[in-house]
Amino acid sequence: MNGKGTDRIKQLYRDHRDAFLKWIRFHYRCEEDDALDIFQDAIIICYRQMESGKIDDLKVKDSTYLYGIAKNLIRKRQVKQKREAEYVNSEKTSLQSVDLSIYKKHNDDHIHFILKKAFSGMGTKCRELLTLIYYYNYSTEAIKDRMNYNSVEVVRSRKLKCLNVLREVLKSENVKNES
Repeated sequence: MNGKGTDRIKQLYRDHRDAFLKWIRFHYRCEEDDALDIFQDAIIICYRQMESGKIDDLKVKDSTYLYGIAKNLIRKRQVKQKREAEYVNSEKTSLQSVDLSIYKKHNDDHIHFILKKAFSGMGTKCRELLTLIYYYNYSTEAIKDRMNYNSVEVVRSRKLKCLNVLREVLKSENVKNES
């Protein structure tokens, strides 16, 4: 720093550093490191402008010019951060939706296969009962009449027993698949 703006920039730096950092952190919610970076960048730009003589033509105080440069730097940084955040979020969202749909399809197919296999390992009456309840949505009264049970309580009891059989078959299938 050996040019026209050396003394001016040193004075500007000393006089405005602390006030500038307070101002930028308060108005733009910057972290201290970011605020310092912006201040340093603004000082460098001011110095180059002073060296080239561009500031001399303006009728503004050096400090006003420094704050104006800082505002532009902050806006550029915020736009860049917003774009990066939007890009990252859009990438995450698209990857999640793709990954989840593939996973869900695979998982649904696997569950369907396991249930079908377990269902075939059950007795005919249990298969019929559970199919009427869960596939055709029959009421317990309709199932009682169709399967010739004495009461809806018997249907509920048979349903519970059949579900327990299905659970046991699924557990044994799971153990077979893991071995």
